[in-house]
Amino acid sequence: MTKHLLVIGAQDSSVMKAALDAQVTLFQVPRLVSGKQIASAGRACVFDIESPREAVLLARAIHEHQPFDAVASFLDAGLLSAAHVAETLRIPGNSLEAVATTRDKLALRKLLNDHGVSTVAFQRCDTAADVDRFLRATAGPIVLKPASGSGSSGVSKIDCESQIPSAFEWAKMNRHSVLIAEAYVDGPEYSVESLTRDGVHRIVAITEKYTTGAPHFIEIGHRLPAPIPQIARQRIEDLVTRVLSLIGHRVGVAHTELRITGTGNPVIIETQLRQGGGQIWEMVELACGVDMIRETCAYLLGLPPSPTAKKADAAAIGFLAHQHKTVREVRNLERAAMVPGVVRVDCRLNRGQRIDALTSAKSRQGYVIAVGETPAIAWETVQEALAEIDIEWEQ
Repeated sequence: MTKHLLVIGAQDSSVMKAALDAQVTLFQVPRLVSGKQIASAGRACVFDIESPREAVLLARAIHEHQPFDAVASFLDAGLLSAAHVAETLRIPGNSLEAVATTRDKLALRKLLNDHGVSTVAFQRCDTAADVDRFLRATAGPIVLKPASGSGSSGVSKIDCESQIPSAFEWAKMNRHSVLIAEAYVDGPEYSVESLTRDGVHRIVAITEKYTTGAPHFIEIGHRLPAPIPQIARQRIEDLVTRVLSLIGHRVGVAHTELRITGTGNPVIIETQLRQGGGQIWEMVELACGVDMIRETCAYLLGLPPSPTAKKADAAAIGFLAHQHKTVREVRNLERAAMVPGVVRVDCRLNRGQRIDALTSAKSRQGYVIAVGETPAIAWETVQEALAEIDIEWEQ
């Protein structure tokens, strides 16, 4: 009998992958629902999936008619609702405690500091005056960000008192009511992709990140595997494994972001119990031969994982991340796609389009993803393809 999987929040690729091994009922946020998702899911319900109460009521009604075998979420907005459904219906899914901790950066930082793991000074900030007091107490620099944000949304580095008002407004513009200030940790940034089964954590990949830098650190590129020494890799794996156990993560994917300090020690920025965004999940498939979404679904449903063919030894992605411009014309996309090693060119720029400020990962306008024999070769291929794209701007 075909297994029945409830998916609460996902992109097209996640819904389509889940539907390969199970009958899928999809709970989706209105802004993301698509024809591909409707075609892949046996049932689709569109509503505010960030309301656990509504998700549980609807899930319970469907469960009585056609029982679910498991529940999963591959989108920040659906993680808490999926965990509530799993607990209420007593079906396999992420732990509510683990999800609640990771969705609240204040709770995660307190847990880590209380256990002496990757400790960083932090404070909840409800007013600009709170930020000022924390900056003075730590002697700066600090980072201010929404406690429940993602994709670099609302993030600002603050070096001095004069930067507080603009940073506070930047953090608040995303409708997040609770802010966290942390002591700034300097060093290169990485993310760690992992899979967990019955509390046993498997580190699948470590990705090197390129960002816009201070003050907002919006990601503009990745390459995988990260070219780091083995001792650094082992420290990262040990820390991430310890953190995932500490939060009580029992099953499924996790995406953990960190920096490596000048002393060579990794420091956790955050962890989320979903796959890495920005096509990192696809890079993992290309360079590691691991389909993290299908493996998660298969394990939740008690099915054997489907094999994934590894395409290359390394992968990289570079994003179109322009701002404060108006597009006159875009040319040579086909030429960029023909650069050897390029997997895909995705360009969302259109004639006459106005590009405003780059405020988060959602503001990026497309990407080039490529593979190669080494991370450096894959990255060079991405840069070559990006250079082929001819964008003419209004003067």
